[in-house]
Amino acid sequence: MPNTLTRCAELTTTTTPLTELDVDVVVVTAGLDDDGALVLAEDARAIDAATGGALRATLQRTDYRAAWASQRFVNLPGTTFGAVLVVGVGREAREPGELRITLRERRHALAAGVAGLTGGRVAVRVGADWDPLLAETVALATYRFDRYAEKPRPARLVLSCARQPDADALAELDSRLRSVCFARDWVNLPGGAKRPAASAELLLAEGAQAGVEVHVYSTEDLVAAGAGGIVGVGQGSAEPARIVRLTAYGDDSPPPLVLVGKGLTYDAGGINLKTAWLEHMKLDMGGAAACVGAVLHAGRRPRRRTVQAWIALAENITSATSYLTGDVLRMHNGTSVEVANTDAEGRLALADAMSLADAGGAAAVLTVATLTGSAIASLGPRTAAINSADDDLTRAVLDAAAAAGESMWRMPHLPYFAESLRSKVADVANLGMAQGQSMVAAEFLRRFAPVGAPYLHLDLAGPAFNMGEPYDGVPSGGTGYGVRSLIELADRL
Repeated sequence: MPNTLTRCAELTTTTTPLTELDVDVVVVTAGLDDDGALVLAEDARAIDAATGGALRATLQRTDYRAAWASQRFVNLPGTTFGAVLVVGVGREAREPGELRITLRERRHALAAGVAGLTGGRVAVRVGADWDPLLAETVALATYRFDRYAEKPRPARLVLSCARQPDADALAELDSRLRSVCFARDWVNLPGGAKRPAASAELLLAEGAQAGVEVHVYSTEDLVAAGAGGIVGVGQGSAEPARIVRLTAYGDDSPPPLVLVGKGLTYDAGGINLKTAWLEHMKLDMGGAAACVGAVLHAGRRPRRRTVQAWIALAENITSATSYLTGDVLRMHNGTSVEVANTDAEGRLALADAMSLADAGGAAAVLTVATLTGSAIASLGPRTAAINSADDDLTRAVLDAAAAAGESMWRMPHLPYFAESLRSKVADVANLGMAQGQSMVAAEFLRRFAPVGAPYLHLDLAGPAFNMGEPYDGVPSGGTGYGVRSLIELADRL
């Protein structure tokens, strides 16, 4: 498979003020005060001052309300730039709240404005000091998946800041953008273009470019290792399952961070055929994409801590050789599992990969997956579910997510979820009570977590793939969600 990496718009940084830039469009923001009056943000005020109040006068004359993400183009004769795009932040972005940082802020409004622009040179004010999260959010808004059809992006994104960021900061930004774009691309590829063999080849190629060690476990290797869970999941496909291990080495002083990603390259549900969202089921490797993106960044930008990912690749489809409901699978760690539902396949693949990783000495082990529709039903499509009994690790992940601007929420850890997984014919069933499936699935996985390492499961079924229209700079399709949080976690553990 050829390299699929889609780059964002060409990025340039400058200390030239917005008011003096020779660009096609300058993007600024405006909001509302408590009385509903228009309030220009600092970037918009600078332009208004430079044009003798023309920007504010035009907005007021056209009765611009500055509602969230509302947009208004304003042409200002006599300036060096072609137009100003004003994007509203309303009142919501200014109101405090626990999830505010991960839902709507000025950077999201700027990203929403930039996302709708095509061609030309677009400029945004980063802030008085270099704001890497704002720069990253706005740059990612220029992403387009154009492997199959042309989707023009801005030709250049110009970031104006009072202080020029150093080379290290720019290299960090570039690597993070590349990792998120890779994750988006891999998720966006059609299922037929990224079956397990092709995906394994892609990871070998990307790993080599990033300085990451990659090892592929073939189906024969998995059979020999007794990994009956992932082998069973993939046996209905013409391309059997694989597990790919990627390692970005640090200096080996601290224990490693081990990530285990669900890589169902297409999930039709098996014998328990899905009845909805089949057209979107290329998304079911969003967890694997997040893990790989984080490891590729660690390879390009080595840290003290080694970061390792175990990627469970399989295709869950219906055929004469598919695994069946009622089958009993013997997992790598010896546990027998009754298949109550073939569409609860991700936990089988993840459990074997986690057991093979044998990461008892790790700083932390995370399973990352688009695992359950229950997580979407509980938290909506823009927030991931955290399931862990470890308070310290949960706090570390929540802090990393906040720093990355990604929304997560901790779910309850209660014994009766695990009790519902009882089987009459095996050690455990792969499906328990119908309610609270995000927690039930996490309890299944907990049985296979290594002894001696903090463990957490991240269910990103909602935010990893946007089935609707773009919002706040987030594209339709693969979002690359989770990459930045995992990068932050590796630095914060």
